[in-house]
Amino acid sequence: LSVVVVFVMIVAMSASAFAAEPTTTYNEEEGNWTTSGTNAAYANSMMTVVAVTGEPISVSSIQYIDQTTADANGAYSFAGYLPKVDPTGEVEYLVFVGGEKLSAPIPAGTIYAVASENENVTLTGTVGKIGDKTSATVALYNGETVVATAAADATTGAFSITAPAGIYTLKITKPGHTKYIYNNVDIATLTLDDTYTLYSGDANDDDVVGVTDITKVIGNLEKKPSQTEGLASVDVNDDDVVGVTDITMVIGNLEKVSTVLPAA
Repeated sequence: LSVVVVFVMIVAMSASAFAAEPTTTYNEEEGNWTTSGTNAAYANSMMTVVAVTGEPISVSSIQYIDQTTADANGAYSFAGYLPKVDPTGEVEYLVFVGGEKLSAPIPAGTIYAVASENENVTLTGTVGKIGDKTSATVALYNGETVVATAAADATTGAFSITAPAGIYTLKITKPGHTKYIYNNVDIATLTLDDTYTLYSGDANDDDVVGVTDITKVIGNLEKKPSQTEGLASVDVNDDDVVGVTDITMVIGNLEKVSTVLPAA
């Protein structure tokens, strides 16, 4: 398409209603993108797709542009295309659909960075409520197999974990705390720097903070977990002694439960 055609498409468009928005999807097997939609109002008319690095649309920002004719039902598809340069990191290209019967470009999704099967992906985030001494453990599972583990910083909760691109179960755990479990996570597309909260007080590891946890803490008052095997879960505040503060923390989180995503 000529620069003139692109310019006319960009400048001549103004606000317009759109009954059924187009979508842009990634084909994992073929490694390309498809933008498609259907609207009877566009039957037998010329349609245009454009992928750009950002707004406003300009000749220099265009990563892909093409035209096709909608069929008699108004269905159109731009199948199997690639941008000029693959986006990397958190960069996304915006996709718009225009046409001779549209007076404004319609948002049609995004083109995002896609990791190859063998490419390592690093997931970063922050674990909340983990105390001051002992780290929470962050792990990626493929079924029952641990693929990668990392320790969250004991003070800030920050963590970074790296694994081959793929879909995993993310588990974040710490003795005496509820768990954070995220099933079927595509680590290549999971939002970076999320905060994952663990609630202190699950002393009996049943995924809920309850009266039984209070009883367990009281039963071990004044004991030192560093000197007694298996007591890490009742030293909720990480001060190496089971005391009144631990009881208070459990009471403060009564009925908090482990986070499991997606929720049932």
